[in-house]
Formats: sequence, C-alpha cells, structure tokens
Amino acid sequence: RSARISITSNDGHDLIGCTITGGAQNINIYNETITFTSGTSATTISGLPAGTYTMHEVTPPTGYQVATDITFTVGADGTITGSEVTAATATNNAVVTMLDAPAVVDISKVAVGGGSELPGAELELTCSGVDLTAVEVSGGAQDVVKTAN
Repeated sequence: RSARISITSNDGHDLIGCTITGGAQNINIYNETITFTSGTSATTISGLPAGTYTMHEVTPPTGYQVATDITFTVGADGTITGSEVTAATATNNAVVTMLDAPAVVDISKVAVGGGSELPGAELELTCSGVDLTAVEVSGGAQDVVKTAN
C-alpha cells in the first residue's frame, strides 16, 4: 500500500536542493513543495532549510482515509520538532509519522423519520471486482456472510 505525500514549506523556502532516499517513488521537487509516493520503507529527506513545513497526504493507500495534515519545524540547529515527531538520537534521524486510519463506514437501518435501529432487515453491500472477505464487520450485525465478487 502506498500514499501520495506532499511536504510544503510554510515559509516559502526553495526545496530544489533537497535529496530524498529510502522507499519513496515518483519523486517531484518543486520550489516550495516536495511530492512523492510512499514505498515499503521510510523516506529520508535531507537538506530541508530551517522553517515550518506541512506534510499533507494527497492520496491515501487503498482502503484508508486521508490522514490529518502534520506541521513540523526544522530549527536553525537542525532540530526537528512537532507533535508527530520522534526526536533524533545519536544513531537515528528524527521521524515524522503520519498515521492512516482504515476507511470505516457505519451502516444504520432506521424507520423513516429516524429513531432507533430496526433489527431484522437483511442488507447487502457490494463492490464490483472487490474481494470483501477480509473486511471486518462489527457492532450489531448478525449472520454476516462475506464473499468475493
């Protein structure tokens, strides 16, 4: 599973000189924005100038919701801070982590005009060409049958 990610300088810094290594694919470096597709390993970006950045998920992996934007700051001394940042150590770079939540839908069967759930209705959810056998079903559903289409 991969996600399309963009990192934008909130301070207008030119990011053309940055280098990207690791699992990233389809890398594009513009004046103030870097875009890439996540791969099977972490992506390392070197050369970010001091400033504030926003990491935005353009396209989430299949089956996941778009993650919340993350803002982080690169200090003049190279220190990276932010609420989603694991600080650097002597042997590891700082890590900015973006978490994706699975796509989840609540299905409710109620009477016209609202009210409480109406038990006993048989409902069917289909998606052409998609194998639904690995989908998790929870809550009040009973007698769930999952098949591949």
